[in-house]
Amino acid sequence: LTHIYSHPRTLPPPHRPAPAPPRGGGRGRTPFTKLSIQEYVEIAKSFNDPLLFEFQLENYTKKRNEFCYAGDWSGTLDISTGVLKSCWVENEIGDMFLDPDKPIPFQAIGHCHSPYCINVGNCSLGPMPKLKCPSYYKMREGHYTDKMRHFLDSKLAQSNKEYNPIKKFWINHKNRRQN
Repeated sequence: LTHIYSHPRTLPPPHRPAPAPPRGGGRGRTPFTKLSIQEYVEIAKSFNDPLLFEFQLENYTKKRNEFCYAGDWSGTLDISTGVLKSCWVENEIGDMFLDPDKPIPFQAIGHCHSPYCINVGNCSLGPMPKLKCPSYYKMREGHYTDKMRHFLDSKLAQSNKEYNPIKKFWINHKNRRQN
């Protein structure tokens, strides 16, 4: 897991804006857009990442049942507030601005409680090792340095250790009690 930190004194004072509405505009499993699904698809296909978009479209409303290591191998950091979350919809891990020296309690999500994976575009990096999909590099068109291409063409399981069945069971049990 790679982290990039900025010293808190170089950033504006932390603040907590009002929570954003849920993705999808609160309309369930529809993309966050006022366009019809057909219009949305046509516009999105015009961008330079057709394989990534096709993968997202195919998997957008599918419930993922694979064990997910987001929260341990990856996370989402809001640099305007310092809030680190396991992924877009899961629990807050902590506020990095409040005590930057405090150890971060990394823990995988396990089996996600969300009806579908809102972070499906990043599945290509491999937070769910059992999910078969092309690497991020293969899904995204772009010109990368050799070092960046090597990173984007790898999966997180190549540089992290998967949990044993007992630890997976414990995490799923603990997360089920929290929700």
